[in-house]
Amino acid sequence: MDSVDRGDAIAAGGTGGKRAFARRLHNSLPAVEARKIASSVFHDGTDQATANTHHRASGVPGQGLVMLDIPRPVDYEGFLKTHRALLDADKRKDLLLFPQKDIEVCSEPRYVRTVESQIPEAAQEVSSAHIKDCVQCYTCDWNVVHRKDGYDQDRIAMLRKLQGEREKDRKQAGNMQEYEVDNPLDETKSIISNTGSRIHTLERKRPSSPTSSLASNMSSATDVSMFDLEMTEEEELFPDLLEDTPVEVVDDQNTKCRKESRHKSLFSLYPFHEEIDGHIENRPSAPPPAEQVGCRLLVKCLDLQLELEVEPFFAVMALYDVREKRKISENFHFDLNSSTINKMMDNYIKEQAMPSLSRAAIFSITYPHPDIFIVIKLEKVLQKDINECAEPYMKESDTKIRDKVKAAAQQSCERLGKYRMPFAWTAVHIQDVVTGGPSPGAFEHSRRETAAKLEETKAAAKAASERRFEEVRSTGLHFAPGRTGCASSESLDPICSQLQAFKPVTLTVNSFFKQEADKLENEDLYKFLGELRKPGSLVRRLKCIPGTLKLDISVPGERVANSLTSNLIPVKPYPDHHCRPVREVEEFPCREVFIPHSTYKNFLYVYPQHLNFSSRGGSARNIAVRVQLLTGEDESTALKCIYGKSSGPKYAKEAWTAVTYHNKAPDFYEEVKLELPVDLRESHHLLFTFYHISCSKPKDKETGPVEPVLLGYTWLTLLKDGMLKSGDYHFPVTLEKPPQAYSILSPDGTQCLPNLKWVENHKPVFRFSTHVVSSIHPQDQAVQSFLDACNQPVVSNLRHDPRRHTSAPRTGAADLDKIGGGLGSGSPDAVLCNAIDRFSQYAGAEPTMKFLPLLLTKLFGALIRPGKSSSSHSVNERAFDALSFVVNKAQEYLGESCDSHGRCEQLTMYVTYVFNSVTLAERQATASAAATRTTPDQVNGRPRSSVPVSSKSDDGDTASVESRSVEKTIHGELALQWVFANAHVKERAYNNSWFFFDVMVKSMAQHLAKEGKLSLPPEQRFSKSYQDDVSKLVSNVTDEIINRHIKEPRFTQSLNTSLAFFIQ
Repeated sequence: MDSVDRGDAIAAGGTGGKRAFARRLHNSLPAVEARKIASSVFHDGTDQATANTHHRASGVPGQGLVMLDIPRPVDYEGFLKTHRALLDADKRKDLLLFPQKDIEVCSEPRYVRTVESQIPEAAQEVSSAHIKDCVQCYTCDWNVVHRKDGYDQDRIAMLRKLQGEREKDRKQAGNMQEYEVDNPLDETKSIISNTGSRIHTLERKRPSSPTSSLASNMSSATDVSMFDLEMTEEEELFPDLLEDTPVEVVDDQNTKCRKESRHKSLFSLYPFHEEIDGHIENRPSAPPPAEQVGCRLLVKCLDLQLELEVEPFFAVMALYDVREKRKISENFHFDLNSSTINKMMDNYIKEQAMPSLSRAAIFSITYPHPDIFIVIKLEKVLQKDINECAEPYMKESDTKIRDKVKAAAQQSCERLGKYRMPFAWTAVHIQDVVTGGPSPGAFEHSRRETAAKLEETKAAAKAASERRFEEVRSTGLHFAPGRTGCASSESLDPICSQLQAFKPVTLTVNSFFKQEADKLENEDLYKFLGELRKPGSLVRRLKCIPGTLKLDISVPGERVANSLTSNLIPVKPYPDHHCRPVREVEEFPCREVFIPHSTYKNFLYVYPQHLNFSSRGGSARNIAVRVQLLTGEDESTALKCIYGKSSGPKYAKEAWTAVTYHNKAPDFYEEVKLELPVDLRESHHLLFTFYHISCSKPKDKETGPVEPVLLGYTWLTLLKDGMLKSGDYHFPVTLEKPPQAYSILSPDGTQCLPNLKWVENHKPVFRFSTHVVSSIHPQDQAVQSFLDACNQPVVSNLRHDPRRHTSAPRTGAADLDKIGGGLGSGSPDAVLCNAIDRFSQYAGAEPTMKFLPLLLTKLFGALIRPGKSSSSHSVNERAFDALSFVVNKAQEYLGESCDSHGRCEQLTMYVTYVFNSVTLAERQATASAAATRTTPDQVNGRPRSSVPVSSKSDDGDTASVESRSVEKTIHGELALQWVFANAHVKERAYNNSWFFFDVMVKSMAQHLAKEGKLSLPPEQRFSKSYQDDVSKLVSNVTDEIINRHIKEPRFTQSLNTSLAFFIQ
């Protein structure tokens, strides 16, 4: 039979006495054909029959051959069970078994950068659930899950560190092995033998032509080998080599010899490959949550001198952004008066707290650019008109004028030391400071760098930026120059890199601009600052006051000793409590900063702007405004919560604005900073009291403080619909003292108080604004309503767990508009559903990101919220929907901070450190137990357990599952809701699958550690229903990857990576 006949016989399936492997040899396909068939089946979804048809059409023998018979994965646990005896006998069974205690759930202490807690003592006694949640969020320790044998970024870093130690040990142990073939052949090597007097010189030269290279190399190698053989010393003989020695003795001798002169680190001979990052998928570890800071500047005030040193001056420093026309920092108050000058204020300065003596401040700039200025304003004790007071300082004065000015200042300090007036101002352009460029107008730098030094500074900016990024984060601060807080310096203005690397500068300001009484508004200041860069006619019209101000400007180090936070809490290290501290100044970023809060802050800034008493009769000319925060209607309830100014107490009960002489419609530039009470109530309100300050000396009273003349009142209630108010206001002023219960009404409302006289018949005459910096109050109605609804009591404690259920109708946009600020009436579950809908539709971007950890925690709590079957599962469904929405928005807003796998850093921080499923489950169990004691067994005349549960999922499956009274878990509810969610919610979850998979992994680990099931076999750790949900979820994700990998490769790659890490 020829070869063709034999092939046909084999193809027909007959054995013909042939071996099986012979038939398989002829049935094998060419590699090209196999790849074509596999590709067509994988990409087009063809089945086995299509593959066989393609195979037969190709003309290759072998009918019925299955090309894509994918084998099922081995049941590894089952294999270990069936071969237990063989496994126990294996000495290396630890390499086959799963690692024991591989997962460790532990609590790591939160790093606190301050010496003492920033949480007020009153926060521990409040009854508000929202306040308790915030305090818990900012003080709790980190809950971390460690995998001892996991291969992640930390393990890679550890291996690299270990490799460095091994390399060091290897160098100490001896030199590396050298081979002659590795040495170049064009060198001349002289070798001196210790055994003889001959000196051998080998000249290794390159061959003159390519044809002679081989012969030359062979000749050189032969010469070297002959020389090495001649120079080799004789080795000792083994006399016992041929003797009959027992095997045990030989093994013992070999074991002993192997231990002699053994290399300390044998594995260091196999170097760690850097290219492992390209072959093994790993995820970088997220740093712990920390406070957000931008580019930091340390400004030290060294000296202030004017032509006449006869009276005290008080300085106010702040940052202003001319491009955005915004004030981007709070005020820093300081004075450089001598002890002799300060004695003039003894009648008014009863206490000097150490924070008020500070002469150095740390400013933070999140969005640096060339149009930012440091503005310094000078004030003096109220005396007379600004022009009259400034005239002696603007011309040469003799002793007579000096004594006259001193006497007038002494008299003013005795009578009017409580009140101040504007005097002068100056500005420093930050870009000129960091680049060493020319200063605007009358300013000069005492340092001038050469061009070479300047280029050197700029070249080192990038390296310094990366170095300082790590340094600042190591101190509990999150360096964040940019929109998301994680943008690299290259993506921002070049001044960002320069701000982090410039050398210290001692700046001398040689003169000040006299403050014009009608140019006190910020808009006027922005015009002047814009002209300073290129002096124009506007700046030339300003009058200058001679004087010097020395400032030292530098980049603060990793840790600044004896510094205080913006709420005056000492920062580590704080070795000396008796020296002048350095104060951190609160920043007001000009745009959104999407970095979540991590510490307690609760500030209210009040800015009186303008008052119009032109139509009011009487002596209403030298007008001052007193600001107080009251808890009731009586002035005795004023809180001591206003931050003091320089050389004064730490906190005060009242603050006064500067006075403009003889002006019935004055402008104000004052900033009043208040520490808000922890438990803010409806009765808390701001009271503005207007006074006339008489500057002339009364005839019947020679000395003593002057008594102000009352002009009127107005007020602002801080809370509205349970939310702290802030913004711009234009209120009327009453001429009479308001009656009792006035604080519950707004002075500009239609329900004004009766029998009160108002200035200009209730017209708004007083303009002011407020600004809130708080990690307690979200300043967003949708966010606040959701947090309040989450703290509502649970109706029922029964924990039904249906696989599919009917959902309550969602609240549409029109319904939400009808609801307004409230959430309507009904059961707590219905209120929570409305709050979740409102939150998903109307929540602002910045409040959502600022309170991201707290919102995620509340949403996970709503995900496992117990209650009646229909309403509670409607809450669970909406909670998963809102979770996918919030995570998707976080990925959108914080996209610049994502790693190579597309994971948002802030979300990774939350999953790694903050998320704690055990705490959430305990809270829900407590709420459920409380509801059991208050909820009847029947709802609407029907037992709770009889509520029908059935629905139809997106997959077209219809099922009804009996309710089970099982404890809800985060991982269980995530798998359940993900499987049966609608298509829109599923798509959002797929886009951020890594987050939900990571949460499920951590929740499972925490649940097993709590229940003590980590040592159980894998199949006994979780319920059958959860395993079914996970199998269905993995199947759905796999189908998405297969069906969309061609059209959406980036999406499927991210989804596949997330699934791979989850299965791992």
